[in-house]
Amino acid sequence: MSGVTTEPNGDRIWPDLRTLTCVLHPDVVARDDGTTTRLLVVHLTNPEGDLIDTAMFADLDALGRRLLTEPGVGGVVITGPRPGVFAPHFRLGEIADGAEALGRPVPYAVARAAYVGVRGLSRVTAVRDRLLDSPAAGIAELVRTHEALTRLGAVPQVVVAAIDGDALAGGCELALACDLRVMAEGEGRIGLVEISAAIPPGAGGTQRLARAVGASRARSMALRAATLDAATAYGVGLVDEVCAAADVLDVALRVAGEVARRDPAAIGAVKRTMQGGRAFREGLATEGAGFVSTASGSAAIARLRAFAAASDERGTRTPWRDRTWLH
Repeated sequence: MSGVTTEPNGDRIWPDLRTLTCVLHPDVVARDDGTTTRLLVVHLTNPEGDLIDTAMFADLDALGRRLLTEPGVGGVVITGPRPGVFAPHFRLGEIADGAEALGRPVPYAVARAAYVGVRGLSRVTAVRDRLLDSPAAGIAELVRTHEALTRLGAVPQVVVAAIDGDALAGGCELALACDLRVMAEGEGRIGLVEISAAIPPGAGGTQRLARAVGASRARSMALRAATLDAATAYGVGLVDEVCAAADVLDVALRVAGEVARRDPAAIGAVKRTMQGGRAFREGLATEGAGFVSTASGSAAIARLRAFAAASDERGTRTPWRDRTWLH
């Protein structure tokens, strides 16, 4: 592994990922076959108010690509920067900026054709990079986000979300992209609340939430901007373990270790089988097109700007974080 530095809680790797702090946990995991492996703890450390943004999705994209060829890591735990914070939500101002850059509302059929075309072209890295610096940058960013989160389900390591605090909208979508979820008791809530900002989920949330809790409950949650505490989320199957806030990282590491001790090929096979295949990718295209079409409309842009106006500059206070738009 390149760029390894020693820290009190393990060895840090990949320091070039600006919004992620990746640390190899010092304890080794003994596999069933007698070999050993390590667990990687990924802290979401965006300095911009702890929110998810396009820079973080770019780093998550790079993280997934590196994990595909990192045999020394057997499991990954994704958690927040400090106790009480996971990934509150995506920075909505970036969505408003991207929507306004389009210049006009985009019909659904046009948005879908554009999404499918950009997704196909983005398979070539050089072309993807040019698209990210073109008038199609907004759709290219959306495609990269979808690919980054889908890749977490394709890497050979088990990926566990350790949720202590809110996981709303994009934060919920990131948690859903992990294989397993551990959530702390307390004030934190999880859910797809985008509709309260006049947009639909856009990072795979509709597809993954339906798989986690069933289509009927997922539809109700998304349409009603419902949020769940840890106990309720566990009851409906949205999270796999609930624990005290002080224990959330330890429990997530235990869960990751339980899986990481198994045969890596078997872990990969289970994950591949449950990825969803063509139907899932078609669902992402449908969701992505609906997101672009809706977000580019004047009503959505106005609501997104109202959200930004009610937030502080860094995003430490927003209408979702202070619950004023969650009623």
